[in-house]
Order: sequence, then C-alpha cells, then structure tokens
Amino acid sequence: MMSEEVSNTHIYQDHPSNEQPSPTNIWLVDDNEQFCIVFTAATRTSPEIRCTQSFDDGNVMLEKLLSEPEWPQIILLDINMPSINGLKLLPKIKDIAPGIPVIMLTVNEQDESIRKAIDLGANGYLLKTSSLVEITRAVKYALQGGVPMDPVVIRKMLAMFAVEPAVVNKDILTVQEQNILSLVVQGKTTPEVAEELCLSRHTIVAHLKNIYHKLDVHTRHELVAKALKEKLL
Repeated sequence: MMSEEVSNTHIYQDHPSNEQPSPTNIWLVDDNEQFCIVFTAATRTSPEIRCTQSFDDGNVMLEKLLSEPEWPQIILLDINMPSINGLKLLPKIKDIAPGIPVIMLTVNEQDESIRKAIDLGANGYLLKTSSLVEITRAVKYALQGGVPMDPVVIRKMLAMFAVEPAVVNKDILTVQEQNILSLVVQGKTTPEVAEELCLSRHTIVAHLKNIYHKLDVHTRHELVAKALKEKLL
C-alpha cells in the first residue's frame, strides 16, 4: 500500500473532460481575524484553491464538520487558539473525518509542538509566512498522500531527533533509497523525485515500495515521521 486511500464520498467528484476542475475546497481554522481575511481574499482569485469557510473557534468548526453535508477537501489548522488548542483539535478532526488531510499552518516553531503535531497525524506543517504558491503546492501534495513541511520545520525536526538514539539502522537502505527518502522528506512528489534523480517514475515507485517494506510503514506520513525520528537521512 503506497498511500492512504481517501474513502470519504463528500470529498471527490468526477469532472467532465470539457470542464476545468473546481478549486480545492479549504477550511481554515485560525483565531487571527486579519490572517483569515487576507488568506480568504487571496484564494478568491486562485484557480486551484479556495477557502470557502474560516473559523476562529475550533469547536464551531467541529460542529460544522458534523452537520455540513459537503466536507472540505483539506483543513488548514492553527496551533495556538484560545478556545481549543490545535493539537487537541487535530485528533478530534481525525476521529470525525480521517480522510481529510490536515496541515498545520502557524507561526509556532517550537520543537515540542512540531513533534506532537506529526505524532498526532498532521499531514503537513507550514509557517504562516508561506506564500500562496507554497500553500497551494502543499495542498496538492497532501491530497496526493504526501507530507508537505516547511524547510525550517524539517531542520528543526532533524536537530530535535539528532540528540536521540536511532532505533533503525540506516544501512538497511541502499544509497539510492536514501537519496529518494531524502527528497520525499523534503516534500518532493514522485514525478519530481524521478526528474531530480533522472530516473523513470516506475523506477521511483519500485524503490518506494522497497523502502516502505524495509521500514514497515504504509503511508508517506508514517515514512516521513519515521525517517526523521530514526535519523535515516
């Protein structure tokens, strides 16, 4: 199994071949009113993503998720909110709608928050300083089963886990597999990995199957988390 399958029928619909797909439906949960206004306005002109609802209270968002017939395709979630902490809200979202990717979008760069977010199943971790282009790319990657993370976050996680003893021997991976793993952790998609290494997509997929098997993981989220925790890079 190469990536998590999203079984929620609320999310994906087929589009006629002669029509452009609708922008990806995003819900934003953030108590910063100005950020919500700016982000929502910015997505109105984007052909790829659209913030259809924003919430300054996580509990209100949960109620909407339980009652709304049409779910978002992805949720952007802040960590520090007064009503309910984003780290407490994340598992509640996953319980209700496990098929919806959740990307943490925050100014919080504290090591422990990063660790907890990834451990709780966050599908990515970006900073609020990310551009609309970077957020759009991250949304696309998360919907493909990837784990987009800001380079600052990756560096922090590597530093954080560097002081902990490794459990998995990185030598179980070949040099080529380590190269592929490094690019996946950096947020590269399979086609991008293939292009960077001058290999076919079929070859990359075959290597990824081997990596998944060797590391006993089933999703890219598990792969990225394990690679960072076990210092496989």
